[in-house]
Amino acid sequence: MKWAFFIAAAAILTTHMVFGQAARQPGAPRQNTTPQQPDDDTITIDAALVNTHVSVLDASGHFVAGLTKDDFIVLDDGKEQPIIHFSQEANQPLRMALVVDRSRSVEKVLGLAQTAVRDFFSSVLSPGRDRACLIVFDSGVYLAQDFTDDAATLASAVSSLTAAGGTSIFDAVYKTSRDKLSGSEQARRAILLITDGDDTTSRASIEEATAMALKNNINVYAIRLPDENSLNVRALRGKPVLDRLTAATGGRQFYFDGEHSRLQEFFSKLQGELRSTYSIGYQFESEPAARRFHKISIKVKQSNLRAFTRSGYYSGAE
Repeated sequence: MKWAFFIAAAAILTTHMVFGQAARQPGAPRQNTTPQQPDDDTITIDAALVNTHVSVLDASGHFVAGLTKDDFIVLDDGKEQPIIHFSQEANQPLRMALVVDRSRSVEKVLGLAQTAVRDFFSSVLSPGRDRACLIVFDSGVYLAQDFTDDAATLASAVSSLTAAGGTSIFDAVYKTSRDKLSGSEQARRAILLITDGDDTTSRASIEEATAMALKNNINVYAIRLPDENSLNVRALRGKPVLDRLTAATGGRQFYFDGEHSRLQEFFSKLQGELRSTYSIGYQFESEPAARRFHKISIKVKQSNLRAFTRSGYYSGAE
């Protein structure tokens, strides 16, 4: 009888410990709760309200203002969601990271990259309100100039670049998103990636780079440079790669072969898109503890307009 008693007591204690641990695991995200601190690579939603920035462009690529929440349809994993928060945000401050490829593969077109960066700083950056930093990469990723609103300082930093090493595009996007554009600061956060799109030396995968940008609600835009003599197959370099990075995060890409007027037109449209955006929020249903990706799809009821937003978010925990 004593042994039976001890076995029963041990079973009860073990059961209590298991359920106690389960209760402490981060489960469905709820408001007014204190979630566990995620590690750098864990993407979680800390509240039941999902917020996302949305840009709407017409057929000419110009930003469309003046829409209301009744003009939008929001789908979460294909299920329509009622919009509970809606606003149009204009003249937002920008927190930009210019991420520039300085590898051997762009040696012949590095001057194009430097021209694009200088033009961006002079035409888009607004002193006193915006801040930008300059990140460069080859086989590694380096901070060339920390955040500043001084266009001349940033332009000087890019002018001294020389080409060397391999190409770690995904590492650059991953580390920039994690280390320079994370946090809760109220500003439009974006990466302008200038590269040929031919990754050869990254440790991070394209999926990990995209996920880190999504975690920090960062739009990735890209200026694609001409690529030559790549050993990667076409599907693993250039336009297809940059399409995946930009489309998933709500950005777009532009091909720059040296035609300066087209570059200025791209920057003009980009500035309008970054400055004015719609903020849309909706409540999502409770989730189990397992981490799961939710696909966001936002449509505009007017068929001639197109909405750009991030591809989704992760709920729960690993």
